[in-house]
Parts: sequence; C-alpha cells; structure tokens
Amino acid sequence: EGCCGVTNPHLIMGLNSGLGAYPEWTPTVEFLLFGMTPRVPAFFSDYCEASCEVGVDLLRNTFNTPLAYPVSVNPFRCPLSRRQRGLCTMYPEYGNGFLFGVNI
Repeated sequence: EGCCGVTNPHLIMGLNSGLGAYPEWTPTVEFLLFGMTPRVPAFFSDYCEASCEVGVDLLRNTFNTPLAYPVSVNPFRCPLSRRQRGLCTMYPEYGNGFLFGVNI
C-alpha cells in the first residue's frame, strides 16, 4: 500500500516526458526509485530519439538504473510528424514518437 491509503501502481507511464530536459523530474524519479515497493515497469516517451537518450543517460548516470526496454519507435505514436504540423527539426519527431523502459 502506498501513500495515503492508495495502492502502488502496476505500471508507470510518462508521456512526452522530457525526462532528461526538466530538472523537476528528479524528485519524482527519486520517489519512484526509493519510495515505492515493489518495483514496477516504467515507460517514458518523448518526441524524438535524442530526447529519449538524454532521459536514459539521466537514469543510468544519476540513479544507476539499467535500461529494461531500449529506445525504440513507439508503435502507438501520433501519426503526424511535428514537421507536418509546422515544427521543424532535422530529426524525426512525433508526439509520443519514441519510448524506453526501466524497472522502477
């Protein structure tokens, strides 16, 4: 049983999370890693593969958390690229376009 009588989740999802880009994630990740038992799978998505890699580096280097599911194209991503919606970069970008997973 978790905080305030609420049971712990069976799965954690962070959609378009920007995990490595926002320092505000740090206390949440610390809570998920050290404040919950049992450990559960967690998946984070982001717009582009490079953003996911930054999130993976954060989890590996800061929290020593191994990757359980490698960065890959999300089969459930938004079908329109950000480029088609007027936002342009050199990388393929989609809403929830790429994801990776860890056991938190």
